[in-house]
Amino acid sequence: MGSNDNEAAKELLLSCSACVIPGGHDVPQAASLGENGKATLAAFLEEQGKGIVGICGGAWLLGHGDGRLNHNYCWFPCRFDPNFGDNGLMGMVDVHATKEAVGLFGDGVEGSAYFDESPSMSLIGAPPDAKVLVRYGPNLHPSSFSSAAALQEMGEQKTKGSLAGTAAVVAGHSRSFASLPRVVLIGPHWEVTPGETKRNVVTRAVAWASGRDVDGAHN
Repeated sequence: MGSNDNEAAKELLLSCSACVIPGGHDVPQAASLGENGKATLAAFLEEQGKGIVGICGGAWLLGHGDGRLNHNYCWFPCRFDPNFGDNGLMGMVDVHATKEAVGLFGDGVEGSAYFDESPSMSLIGAPPDAKVLVRYGPNLHPSSFSSAAALQEMGEQKTKGSLAGTAAVVAGHSRSFASLPRVVLIGPHWEVTPGETKRNVVTRAVAWASGRDVDGAHN
């Protein structure tokens, strides 16, 4: 989609109701998409009824980043804690969902989710069209020796303390576009967390972003 000859990719994208930017790393994602890819995504979101979901690195790309590098799209009023990027932390993390989040994502949003250098997010100011739906809890359980070593090096109590209570999922409408597209930014990886209800979290997030109201979800 980032190439000069991206008409086929653009037509395919415009035929969809929602786009998902998956995990990875926002710097190479931005480099791969380039200006052509960014313009194609922007054109997609300008269409009435289109929406977008960013997961982990994809969330970083769509938000304001952490202020270190100028490659984020800034399409949603959200910043990220740089301590939770490229830190080697992987495992299961506690999450606490609002009633609205359960109505939107289902019961799978409760309890815990897989954490893989996942972003800790915070809304910028008090945006009227954005809200925190899920927050991190205080417990992060490393999944490997290297992850446990990374947590120890960062300072276990300090790291868990700075993660607890911060946003794991934010959602709302982007005021960067006249169409006010629906946006969901997700930190942890429910899509690889064991259990059908866990995997359904992302499915339901995409459904909401595409304009479908599921269960107790609100506009």
